[in-house]
Amino acid sequence: MSMLPVIAAFVASFCDRHGITHDDALRLTLIVEELFTNSVTYGYGGDSDAPVELTLSGEASDIMLG
Repeated sequence: MSMLPVIAAFVASFCDRHGITHDDALRLTLIVEELFTNSVTYGYGGDSDAPVELTLSGEASDIMLG
């Protein structure tokens, strides 16, 4: 869970590079943080050193999260 600030910075950087509006960037950050938190909490059963991989691609009008 200590990686949440790093993840938020990653999403912010992606949004800045791709011209994503502030409101959409906030929504995307929330989605990514929820996916990460749920992966750690329910997938790993709590804090873990195991990796959680996220991929963002696309443009402002068509974003893919994998």
